Amino acid sequence: TIDNGADLIQRLENYQEKDYLQSTTYFITLHIKDPYTSITHAQLLHTLKCFLDDFIREETIQGMNAMAILKLTEFLLQHQYFVFDNRIYQQVCGGGTGLYFMQLLIDIYLFYWQQPLLRLDQQDQHEIFVRCFDDIFLIWN
Repeated sequence: TIDNGADLIQRLENYQEKDYLQSTTYFITLHIKDPYTSITHAQLLHTLKCFLDDFIREETIQGMNAMAILKLTEFLLQHQYFVFDNRIYQQVCGGGTGLYFMQLLIDIYLFYWQQPLLRLDQQDQHEIFVRCFDDIFLIWN
């Protein structure tokens, strides 16, 4: 994962300096369309549970256990509403773009989604795979 384009430029320059750049090298970009509205609540909760199981070693985080975090997240996801055309709607998939917590949940989801691509990247150390939230850049020979 990268934070900005400058990180990618540095990786590309390093790639070229090591003479990995060939005439057959593919430059691939992907954009994940509408992650805020296309990932289901079940998928977000599942990957959050995986994340908590995989990376949190303490019994509690600031007094809350993993089950409490999952239940509160489920409550938040199930109680999102928005107004459109003077009518109130419930958000049944994804969440609002203005919620920092939604960005975190989507980042966790995409972290697990990208794992098969990272395994391909690790098979040949002369490839590049980077992600900046919903944009992916690959270099492949």
